Order: sequence, then C-alpha cells, then structure tokens
Amino acid sequence: MKYDFYFHNDFDGRASAAVFWDFLKKRGDEVGDFYSMDHFMAPEWDGLVRKSINPVVIFDFYFHPKAAFFFDHHRTTFVKRSWQKSFRPNKYRYLDFSYKSCASLVLATLKKHFQYHPPRHIVELARWADFVDAAEFSSAKQTIEIKEPVLQLDAFIDATSKNDSLAWLIELMREKPIQNIIKLKKIQKVLGSVKAKIKKGLDYTQKNLQIYENVVFLDLTKTNIPRVRFAPHYFVPNLSYVLTLMRENKDFKISAGGNPWRPESCKINLGLYLKKKYGGGGHKRAAGISGIKTKEQGLKIIKELIEVLNK
Repeated sequence: MKYDFYFHNDFDGRASAAVFWDFLKKRGDEVGDFYSMDHFMAPEWDGLVRKSINPVVIFDFYFHPKAAFFFDHHRTTFVKRSWQKSFRPNKYRYLDFSYKSCASLVLATLKKHFQYHPPRHIVELARWADFVDAAEFSSAKQTIEIKEPVLQLDAFIDATSKNDSLAWLIELMREKPIQNIIKLKKIQKVLGSVKAKIKKGLDYTQKNLQIYENVVFLDLTKTNIPRVRFAPHYFVPNLSYVLTLMRENKDFKISAGGNPWRPESCKINLGLYLKKKYGGGGHKRAAGISGIKTKEQGLKIIKELIEVLNK
C-alpha cells in the first residue's frame, strides 16, 4: 500500500511523518507524495486532500474525513463543524491535546495499537519534537545561539521549507540521529547564513520593538529582515505576549505567542481565541492568523489583541 503524507510545515510535522514512515517501511508499505501544509491553506484544505489518489495520512494539521490515518494535538483541528460532530476517535484517528508534540502522539499510538518497535533514534526524534513544539528551551538565548543539533535542524527547516516539502530530509530523519543529519554540507551551508540573519534580526528587533504594557509588537512587513522568534523575549524577559505582523506571499499574517518562561502570565488560550475571533488557530501559547489581505487590517487586529491581552 502507498500513502500520501500531509503534515504541518514545521519540525514536528516532519518528525511525525518520519516516525510513521519508519512504521510503514517495517510493514512493507510505501509513501507516495509529501505535502507540507500551513494555516493559510485552510480554505483550500478540503479540495487539496480530495485530489489524492492514494490513502491519506495527516500529521499535526487539520482533520479531514478522507484520512486513513490522522494524528493531531491541536484544539483547532476542525475546519468544518460537521466534521467535528461526526468525528469518532479510534486507533486510526487520534486527537489528543495532552501531548506536547504530534510526533510523540504518533509514536505512542503505533506502539500501543500496531506493535511498532521503534529504533532508538526514532524515540529520540519524538522526544526532541516535544522539546521544540512545547518550546521547552532553557532561555531565549539558547534559541538564538542554536548550539544544539535539534535547534540547528529546526532552523534549517524554517529557512528552507517555504517552497519545498523536504521529503529527502524526512527520509534522513527516519534513518539517522539528528546529530548525524546536521553534519551534511548543504545543511551547514544554510546554517551559516541563518546565523548571519539572526544577528541582523536581533539588531532590527532591538531598534523596532514596541512595548505596550505586558504585550510587545514587532512589525516585520517593512523590510526583508528575518524573524528571530524569541528575540523579543531576549530583550524584554518579563513580557507576557509577543505579537508579530509579517508578510505571507501576497497577504499578511500575525503570529501570537505567550512567554514560555512565564506561563503563569498567559491567561488566554491563544489558539482558541484566534480561531473563534479571527479564524486562526494553534496552541494555547503559540498561535497565528493567516490570509490577512491588507496591512491596515493586520494592524487593526494587532490593536484589538493588544487591548484584549493587556486586560
């Protein structure tokens, strides 16, 4: 049997795919096509999945009734109310909000229901997915220095995945430990430019960060300055929320994040709030809104969020 993979366009999405691919390979099945997905594709989601000729497996992304296997840990997984009402969890369709990463959910499900015996590096991969997706970093400085192999691989994915599913990288994640993967020359070459961009992004963030009580805002729409996700925390450690406005193809998007080092200060579930109010989605302390048509509309939403998050 051959399956098509649909996964969120980040480290956890690809780690989940790598875990499941190892399971498929051990039982003699194959992977057909790889599709990396992001939230701005929500309006096209139904049509995209229905185009697949092969059975579909979905990781770390929206539910679809066509899925032969489905794994997610987001409360915002249903794009249609009818799908939510008809959803019945079973060993092929798992939704569990308690998991830090989708990769860990995939691994636990396969071990429990399909007698999967993962190699050591796959177990480690799921553990690192927990670390990255739950933002279990010791400090903002750690995310900026990117010394650890997993942070280097995550940075490589962020830098190169915009127009590429990186199927070759998922295959390597299935086959090898992360510390071996990052030694590849083409990965190290990209990391060199990533570190230069981090320095540039830090300089821009320090000069342009706007502070509104417990919320900080960064406008990244004016230039091609790269986003350094935790740079605001590096400069303002006591903040509660970070709001970032960015370009996304021809549209704009907003990233909203709670402070992972001060979780008690994050009173609002960002994923649920942004879905209900703006059609966005994500986790409790890491969420976003895509498909914003104008910068003026984006700034209006930012103003509204600043007011809500400071209450």
